[in-house]
Amino acid sequence: MPELPVIERVCRLLRERIVGKKILKVCAANDPSVFSVTPGPIARPSLAKREVEALLRGRTVVECGRRGKKLWLTLSSGISMLISCDLKGVLRLKGEPFDYFNDVRVNTGDMEPPNREDQVDLDTWPPLFTKLELSFGRNHRVAYVDRHRLGRIRFFKGKPEDYPPIAELGFDPVLDPPTPAQFVEMMWLQKRYIKSVLVSQKIFAGVGNWMADEVLFQSKVNPLEYPSYMSQGRLKVVLENLKYVCRTAVEANAESSLYPEDWLFHYRWRMYIEDTFLPDGDQVVFRSINGRVTAYVPTLQKFGRRKPY
Repeated sequence: MPELPVIERVCRLLRERIVGKKILKVCAANDPSVFSVTPGPIARPSLAKREVEALLRGRTVVECGRRGKKLWLTLSSGISMLISCDLKGVLRLKGEPFDYFNDVRVNTGDMEPPNREDQVDLDTWPPLFTKLELSFGRNHRVAYVDRHRLGRIRFFKGKPEDYPPIAELGFDPVLDPPTPAQFVEMMWLQKRYIKSVLVSQKIFAGVGNWMADEVLFQSKVNPLEYPSYMSQGRLKVVLENLKYVCRTAVEANAESSLYPEDWLFHYRWRMYIEDTFLPDGDQVVFRSINGRVTAYVPTLQKFGRRKPY
């Protein structure tokens, strides 16, 4: 599942390549289940091919917005297009590699490199399973690819930030991280494992599985700890590492090979190897926490003292 750094990279590419350009040609798949209009009196549960093309053709892209893992394009007509960029669908730019959507390019030791079925020849255009293609001229083309027909493209009249699902998202660690006081107060109200809190999009938009594991590893906090029992000092350390991990991954442009060598990230993908150890000999343990595979190092990530009441 692509996380915040990957979506930020896509957003930067779109700002560089298509913002300020007019959509000269639109080719939408005849698949109404992919497209919808919401909210208000123009709300429609599905849109036909000709309706989608009429909404987009001749419009200029004036802005590319992002919050958490959500990405949208705002058009000169005042309509915004929210695009699902996740396991359900990806946004591809012609001539641009897109293996960063996999989030992982690491040496897994005895494991064979994963088979990238989606890594087809970059010269093949439009890609297979394209649901929407936008042409801006001079080989500036964008395609929304959805192999499983589960992704959605929603059209909004007005600002997407004012409506769900964008309005329901929490703090973005890169755009508007919480203050230490806000963070501590919010975490003390939580009655679940800290790992589950960090991956909740209604609390921290864009933080996914590996990022939460990395934040807790850098903070030396056990993922099974309850934040309501943690001291202010330890919670502030978690906040600083939350900002550090997100900022570092974004500055690396989601190139995992550029992430710091001491990150747990480089070892957490070896979950299918019987034993995984850090260079200093500490073992990496994998377990499921609320349905999510979690990597942590028990010898380093210990439970702290409960805060006084």
